[in-house]
Amino acid sequence: MDLSGVYFVSFYLQMASYILPIWVGYRHRAYFDPLLRIFFLSIFLSFVIDCTSWVLVQFALHNHYLDYFFSLNLFLTKIYIFRGFIQQTTYRQIVFFSGIAILPLFFIDFFWGAGAGHHNAFSGTVANMWITLVTIYGMRQLILTIASPLNQQPFFWIFLGILIKRIFTLPDSLFSDYILTVSVSAAYILYSFTYLISVVENMLYARGLYYAKK
Repeated sequence: MDLSGVYFVSFYLQMASYILPIWVGYRHRAYFDPLLRIFFLSIFLSFVIDCTSWVLVQFALHNHYLDYFFSLNLFLTKIYIFRGFIQQTTYRQIVFFSGIAILPLFFIDFFWGAGAGHHNAFSGTVANMWITLVTIYGMRQLILTIASPLNQQPFFWIFLGILIKRIFTLPDSLFSDYILTVSVSAAYILYSFTYLISVVENMLYARGLYYAKK
């Protein structure tokens, strides 16, 4: 199988992997608190955006503007979750207002930066760095304050999925457009790796949603 074949297999695996957290979340939705409910809806919306993007590609329609909707969906969800999850008032306010301060970057990127014709590398990277740092803090709080086994806590698996996705796909966020202009083969490898990491991410999300019933 050549690199383009690996790329398409990885893409369809990533799309199929959404079924795991959506199916598990749907079955356990009665046990969700408000934070898990919003998180589950965010996963479903991500799936809808990815499916829409795929359909547009089949009709050879330009669809990079969907990157902004995808990133905003994930970012706004994280602001909401961590505002409710973080216990210490000062840190909760810092997280919330710093997240709100980043939101204008998406509009700056759209109108004066990358535009609708390119991947939103600037705003997406800043948002991903914020998500990574805040998730590390959230994981720390979880480890220090939860008495029951960590591996039975929904947000342990959710935070782990977030961190793995953000850390291992940072090169995609930073250099996606540049690599595409330099080497198509390298772009295939990078995108395939990102899709496979997304499969791992969705598996961890599904495991986290499963423990909502415990």
